[in-house]
Amino acid sequence: MWFAMKEEVYHERYGKGTVVSKRYQGKEKLVSFPNGLTTWIRSIDLKFIDQESKKSSSKQFISGIDSISSKNNINEICSTECLSEIRESFLENIINNLQYKREVTDFQLNTNINPEYSSTKIIDKYDARSIIEALRLGGVPRNKIDSFTTGREADISFINKWCSLSNQSCLILDGEYGVGKSHILELTENEALHNGWAVSRVEIDPQEVPFNKPKQLYKKIIEDLKYLDNHKLCNFQDMLFKLAFSLGTSKSQVLHNHPFFGNFLRYWGNQDFDNESTIEWISAKNDSQSRYYPKMPNTQISSNIYCNLLNTIAWIAKEIFGLKGLLILIDEAESLDPSFYTTYQNIMGFNTVIGLIMTSSCNPSLVFDCKKDENIIRVSGKYKGIYSDLFYSGGNPKKMPYIWREESALKVIYSFIPTFFDTLQDNPNISEYIKNLPRINIVSITDEEYKSLLQKIVKIYKIAYDYDPPISIVNCFQNLPKEKTRIFVKSIVELLDIIRHDPTCDIQKLLSDY
Repeated sequence: MWFAMKEEVYHERYGKGTVVSKRYQGKEKLVSFPNGLTTWIRSIDLKFIDQESKKSSSKQFISGIDSISSKNNINEICSTECLSEIRESFLENIINNLQYKREVTDFQLNTNINPEYSSTKIIDKYDARSIIEALRLGGVPRNKIDSFTTGREADISFINKWCSLSNQSCLILDGEYGVGKSHILELTENEALHNGWAVSRVEIDPQEVPFNKPKQLYKKIIEDLKYLDNHKLCNFQDMLFKLAFSLGTSKSQVLHNHPFFGNFLRYWGNQDFDNESTIEWISAKNDSQSRYYPKMPNTQISSNIYCNLLNTIAWIAKEIFGLKGLLILIDEAESLDPSFYTTYQNIMGFNTVIGLIMTSSCNPSLVFDCKKDENIIRVSGKYKGIYSDLFYSGGNPKKMPYIWREESALKVIYSFIPTFFDTLQDNPNISEYIKNLPRINIVSITDEEYKSLLQKIVKIYKIAYDYDPPISIVNCFQNLPKEKTRIFVKSIVELLDIIRHDPTCDIQKLLSDY
């Protein structure tokens, strides 16, 4: 099968990236960079990498085919399929050989957490520049997350142990804004990937991804889902391709009875169906009205369908791919706050949260709900399970229980601010489901740990801008704001920017006026 090569570009500030999309007749391009940043950039600010090499390689390929054709009858030598394989192999070699080379420094990042798989140890100035740009916003590039972790070893150790417990399915992470919860979730994501989990990290937003819109939540989880296969980072689409080619195994045969994945496997590769649209349908990216595909409802009451799908994906990850399961990391979970929603929206939001908690723990009441038709009753025009007290979507809710398989391969970590989590424990609608969940309180790091973080950032800044900051800056960390790690990191970069552009400025006076 012929395929289009992705455009690789270079940006002066962010380094090398891949073009994801275009707009305004190609005048702007959406570029994805290795540090996790994806942003729109003017085309005139981008340089295309090794374009001449690509053109040359294409000419060589065409010339080679022409040469073969002139000497032999290609139709007699090989079939169309064989020619396609030659063409794919040739292009693959071209792509693999198009390595963009940059001068690399001998600076090596230090890390105390699992150094055997620490992200890129030796960095060049373009990597350093991308790191500084992320730090300038108060964040850390995903592929460098383990290199900027200080004083979180105990928290990460606890999370790792929790992940290994088969009888623990939900964990609460709480801490004040800016203290480092998102950083810990990113590090957890990195650790879990290398420990054999499929992982997805999503941020709840009252407008874009609220709990009361389970289809949107499911879609975001699927978009961010990733796992390692032979050290290669794969996504949900990769999982679907591999699943489709495992049709002959006894494990995949079990999926044929699933209301959604059964249809996916049934119509995959069928000449009357488009595989791409099938992928978009199971990923909730389109609203297929085809009679062959069950509809992915966009209703607030459809939590049972999307919890079922996540339970199934976790089962696939474990039983077919040999992973440990699916770990979902939910950031900004305090966006469940009732002040953002109407009464009905709030009820449906709680329904999704409780449904995920009960699904991940394979709560028996979810099984009992679907044992008999009379166990799901109509209340005020909506279906409700008499054992779980959860809502079900219309149609035939018994066919779509919250859990598909009664094995727990799904784990969820919720990140809250402490004050909101405390109010949840007083809320009768959810308190009984969260009161016994394990909980980690994230606190600010120590002064020594802040100082170590400052030293790391100064070294990266030095590489990024070929600039030697004054030694005295290391002693200034006491005067920098340390209530929140995110603000501390941004302040360091801002301070370095100021003294780089104005070497004569008085650092102490500057900080005293800060």
